Amino acid sequence: MLFGVVVGIILALPSQAAFLDFSVPAREAALGGDGVAIPEGTSSLVFNPAGLGDESRFKVSARYEDLFSGIEGDNLSTGNLSGVFPLENGDGLGFSIDHFGGNNLQQDRLQAAFGKSFQASSFLHPLHLGVGLSYLRQQFTLSAPLAGVNPGNVSAGAFSLEAGALCDLFSWGTLGIS
Repeated sequence: MLFGVVVGIILALPSQAAFLDFSVPAREAALGGDGVAIPEGTSSLVFNPAGLGDESRFKVSARYEDLFSGIEGDNLSTGNLSGVFPLENGDGLGFSIDHFGGNNLQQDRLQAAFGKSFQASSFLHPLHLGVGLSYLRQQFTLSAPLAGVNPGNVSAGAFSLEAGALCDLFSWGTLGIS
């Protein structure tokens, strides 16, 4: 397990924009901010969708944070609702809704992911694969018109595709790539 954590940390190069960069869950924070090699539960949606293939129980998580509460004129908040649904044969589906918002900015992410594990009789048994699709939306609200800025161009949305793999070749380590 320690080997899997070390390899996961090495392979977890920063590869995403700061869009919806929420706080790291407690378990992953204790692992140095990484969960690529040993994703668990709804954290699989963030770190490695291949971890959904190991889920055997329905799991749900919800979070709301009022950021910088008490500061006048600042209404920043963030929230998340995630669920993992096990399927037959060790496969799993995951869904997540994330929101970050303030007075002039809203960011949302809708995410769906699938994780696949293989039967013990298969030569692919040590391998777990996963894919995910996200829709990202960012919207700015201008409280006053700005010279030279078209209000229609301050908002954007895009799709993102992710993939991951876990390999349990040895009982003492897991290799994770996402």
